[in-house]
Amino acid sequence: MSQELDIAPHRFIEIDENPVPSKGECFIITMPDDAKLRVASFPRENARGTVMLVHGRCEFIEKYFEVVNDLRERGFNVVTMDWRGQGLSSRLLPVSEKGHIQSFGTYVADLKYVMDRFVRPRFDGPYIAASHSMGGVPILELLQQGYPHFSAAILSAPMTGLFSSKFVHKAAHAYAQIVSSLGGERASVPGVKEHSLAFEGNILTHDPDRHARFLKLQEAAPAAALRSPTFGWTNQALAAIERIFSPGSFDKVKTPILIVSPTDDQLIDGSSHKRLAALSDKIKLVEVKDSFHEVMMETDNFRDQYWRAFDDFVKETLG
Repeated sequence: MSQELDIAPHRFIEIDENPVPSKGECFIITMPDDAKLRVASFPRENARGTVMLVHGRCEFIEKYFEVVNDLRERGFNVVTMDWRGQGLSSRLLPVSEKGHIQSFGTYVADLKYVMDRFVRPRFDGPYIAASHSMGGVPILELLQQGYPHFSAAILSAPMTGLFSSKFVHKAAHAYAQIVSSLGGERASVPGVKEHSLAFEGNILTHDPDRHARFLKLQEAAPAAALRSPTFGWTNQALAAIERIFSPGSFDKVKTPILIVSPTDDQLIDGSSHKRLAALSDKIKLVEVKDSFHEVMMETDNFRDQYWRAFDDFVKETLG
């Protein structure tokens, strides 16, 4: 018999520009290893299903309130969470602003735990996985393990390539491995710009208001913000990307996958999305021309393209 879920109420970060969606609740789940994961649920009446919404690196729940409302207007319950090591979930290092993980397998295990112990007992399916950037990697790895409970997965700008050159990828991975093996896994990778701090010159979104909203959220709750990744995180991220592209990696995948790929993404290598789509007939690729990396936080003309792709794929896969 499974142990009862250890869960306690928590709070939302609130600013005037970003009201909490109605009926939203925030919780802290204590994991089997005593780490704390911050989870939020946004139910609606007569839901047609439930979306598990997972974020990219440096992000947290409140950034996605607008997306939550978009999903609920489409008839879905929404559950989302702060990844371990970011937002207001447990941090892994004494210097909490460093982005660190010991294995991307931890993200996969946390996602599976929240789905199986929190989401599925409380909300009806069908279940859809929706992600941005880094969040697409644990979803892909979970699906590659044969996880059967997602009826569809929609991945916005998934982090399936950090470098367009295979040589640069291998060199960066080797360097991160060496630094980590010499005791530097907790050191920050130098020169990583945080584009959420200033709109001018950012490569996340063309929308000044949505950019400003996330900055105000970070200012309202500095403890939720995250900055440079560590060499350990980088090493594990590059290893996870290699696993995703390994031979036979999609043999157990049962879930239809949509990749929404912005063509002016300057953070993620968009060619990796095309290579990924070629690996399986379960994967469909839609490009959003000229969009920056954060399609869901972009100007309305780009966001509209994302939602059209989302709606078409849901209709195609779920009816």
